[in-house]
Amino acid sequence: MSEFRIESRGDGKIAVYTPYDKKFVEAIKNIGSARWNGEAWTVPIDYIDNVRGIMKDVYGRDDQSTGETVDCEIEFFGEYYEDKAAFTMFGKTLARAWGRDSGAKVGDDVMLVDGSIGSGGSRANWDTRVYKGAKFIVKNIPKARFDKEKDEYSEEYNIKIKIISKRIDKDALFEEKARLEKRLMEIEDLIKMYEDFEKKKEMTK
Repeated sequence: MSEFRIESRGDGKIAVYTPYDKKFVEAIKNIGSARWNGEAWTVPIDYIDNVRGIMKDVYGRDDQSTGETVDCEIEFFGEYYEDKAAFTMFGKTLARAWGRDSGAKVGDDVMLVDGSIGSGGSRANWDTRVYKGAKFIVKNIPKARFDKEKDEYSEEYNIKIKIISKRIDKDALFEEKARLEKRLMEIEDLIKMYEDFEKKKEMTK
């Protein structure tokens, strides 16, 4: 099942499923009626276009669009900390700790190929750590998001980022094409209905 999903709840609301991303959480909270239910964000269906706009802005895609993805290698030349949270880039968890002594683990689509990650700080103010020399392979990043954020990360951290492969999900592109063609037919029907209505109005004058 796709990690990017919008499902109707049947009560005038939608359930929005995405990978965790701090930017997405901050943005969707700007919709006053958005609520987190422990599994997904629930939002009135009237805001579906706004939600999809946030998804595209943060992730480079929404629940309908797919396309080209990239795999990249990220090498760190400094040591970095994230206070009481996971260390993420491009929406992927490079390291996540749960406490001062928990150590850290990588998330989905991430592989630590060299160096180390860990945890530290105090019991009350623990942190997730990416140590100097850590090297990761990060897979399945939407290319639009990679292009948007790579320079920001390069300015913020002393790192080297390089693309190691690109992929296009052909089946998903065909599915998206079918959805767009269906929507185009619906729009053409609406235009015809409007034109017929205008003609009838003219005839009754």
